[in-house]
Amino acid sequence: MTTRAPKDTDFSVSLPSVGEFVFARRTLGDAMKIRARYLRLLSESGASENEDFDPELSGYANVIATISVLLVQAPTAQWADPQSID
Repeated sequence: MTTRAPKDTDFSVSLPSVGEFVFARRTLGDAMKIRARYLRLLSESGASENEDFDPELSGYANVIATISVLLVQAPTAQWADPQSID
């Protein structure tokens, strides 16, 4: 399942028993998108970056935001949405 247009600079990570993931190399624009997604996730959770800071929640939000922006291809649809991974 493709989530972002592929480019020559993409790289892949293969996980045994899961499959191959393809990620884009981070650009400045991606960094801005990741930050915006991160802040949106915190806001949706009822927290903010300055108030009610929870390091665990912040870490999850950062991982979800980064994967959401940089993921080019996931092995299955289940893996294409990092928020739905248990």
